[in-house]
Amino acid sequence: MCDAWAYCSWAGKRLCGRIGGQHSSGTANVQFDEWSYACANGSAATQYPYGQTFDPTICNTGTLDAGATLQAPMSFPRCHGTDAGFDQVFDLSGNIAEYDDWASSYTFTDDSGLAVVHSLGGSYENDSPSSCDSPSTQFGQIHRAFDNAGFRCCATPAP
Repeated sequence: MCDAWAYCSWAGKRLCGRIGGQHSSGTANVQFDEWSYACANGSAATQYPYGQTFDPTICNTGTLDAGATLQAPMSFPRCHGTDAGFDQVFDLSGNIAEYDDWASSYTFTDDSGLAVVHSLGGSYENDSPSSCDSPSTQFGQIHRAFDNAGFRCCATPAP
């Protein structure tokens, strides 16, 4: 978490979270969560970043190919938003899942030492479509790196 925060700060941005600042609610919600808002093309409220209907060929998901692997960012050139302002945001579905909110989206289980982590957008491993409003729950150790989950930095648009 500290590395993600430091990277975003270095890049002149911040970790994505709640619209207007602070932490997100821990659930996908286009009214409150920056990632969800961008994924749904803002007020257009699309089900997927590229439109209303799931298409397994547009983004890097396990539904495309059982042997799907992590790809470089923007390797799927049609996997981006549709409306101006969102059409330059890539890979919000598939490839790598986004942690919902690094600071508040996990809670430790009783005695296993594993955390409940909410992620958004699905990854290359998901075998079902991940829409803009459906967070998934994973179990893992929050202090470890995963090849199928990451973070996104956000910036406030210029007026």
